[in-house]
Amino acid sequence: MSHGVSTARRYALIVAILAWVMPAAGLRAQDQVDPDAYAAAVDLIEVSDIGSSLNLLVDQIGGQLTARVEELVPAMKGQAGPVVQEVLGPLWVSGRDQIMHEVAKAYALKLTAEELREIAAFYATPAGRKLTAVQPDLQNQVARIGRQWAQAVASQINQGVRAKLKQMGHEF
Repeated sequence: MSHGVSTARRYALIVAILAWVMPAAGLRAQDQVDPDAYAAAVDLIEVSDIGSSLNLLVDQIGGQLTARVEELVPAMKGQAGPVVQEVLGPLWVSGRDQIMHEVAKAYALKLTAEELREIAAFYATPAGRKLTAVQPDLQNQVARIGRQWAQAVASQINQGVRAKLKQMGHEF
């Protein structure tokens, strides 16, 4: 009897986890996008380098998936990363253009073409380029600060929720 995990089972597990972590975006056909705003949004995405931020997000998802696989299948400890990347990488490559289209569409639905051009003009300035360069680090710092706060208050939240549930007649 083999103690390893079959390749097919590994892939099935990775796909199941991907489906759980990355639910399909709810796309609405009724959303009408101004073509001028969409074009301005595409320009903004390029000048602000949103694609790099999305690449970092995909890397973080890969790390989370790897940790989850290793948690669910201890035999995969230290081996799950390449398996996750083998599945996630091609999905990201094949889906990146569609995701960038949806991001441009989201911007175009929330901001006018003129507003998008003004924001893009900012990103073309030295300050905007610097913000683009430091943004990933800033996002990581903000996420770390948020996690630290959550860890610091987790027991208070747990105790408070338990007390409220107990008041409502629920035990856990």
